[in-house]
Amino acid sequence: MAEPETGDVATEATAPTGTDTEPREGGVTAEERAAALAAGAPRVPRRAVAWGFVAAAVLALGGTALERAFSSAGLNPSTATTTTTAPPTIPPSNALLAMTPLTPAAPPRISLRDQRGRAVPLAGARGEVTVITFFNASCADACPVVADELRAAEHDLGPLARRVRLLTVNTDPLALGAAPTPAAVTRTGLAALPNWHYLTGPLRTLNPIWRAFGVTISVYEATRVVVHNDVIYLESPAGELVSRGSPFSDESSKGVFSLPAPLEAVAGHGLAASIRALLVARR
Repeated sequence: MAEPETGDVATEATAPTGTDTEPREGGVTAEERAAALAAGAPRVPRRAVAWGFVAAAVLALGGTALERAFSSAGLNPSTATTTTTAPPTIPPSNALLAMTPLTPAAPPRISLRDQRGRAVPLAGARGEVTVITFFNASCADACPVVADELRAAEHDLGPLARRVRLLTVNTDPLALGAAPTPAAVTRTGLAALPNWHYLTGPLRTLNPIWRAFGVTISVYEATRVVVHNDVIYLESPAGELVSRGSPFSDESSKGVFSLPAPLEAVAGHGLAASIRALLVARR
């Protein structure tokens, strides 16, 4: 089986002690984490927003979204109609999410348990597009930003969202169990979407998935801070991974990740366009 594009390999050596059959729950409170970070604990290198790049991305990908906003507000005087062409077979590049095509490859044939305790396979059903993202259970990473972008894409797709699966894989070795419900479920608002699943499982199952998708995870024992790289994959209706992206956001000195709402909307619109292209190509 071909594997998707890989990066650095996640290692089990950074995981806490315990058993795979009885995953331990762990983590720290927001206050404790903030105090640890203030004391000089390791954290994700700050990814400052490159406004020149962002402006270009908005012009490239946000034109339609901004056009709609101005028109709905009555600020666009133009009444001319435009002719649109069919979307390309291959998903277009998405600048804000850095979406790039992959050589089509089958995802790992592995199932995980979602927030409702149901077994969900990573390999999608034929005829559907699957979006795969990665969050820490505590949501103490870029997950709030990516969650906003997923919700924006879902809204933009409208009825087509029924043909899309949104899968988020747990990247937190300190909180492998599904209960109690983690912040990645309760704080993102994604649980309200019927097609979104937060997936977790024992370390022996998750580690090969992290490896296959190029997700690198580090756990700092002194502060129990979990750090990972951010990636997003699109799986075509044919059941193949066809594109990969790297969502970005800005990290504050307290380890809080954010992105201006207009940019989240543009990223969500671009993601929806990529998904729509795959669905149309399937017809």
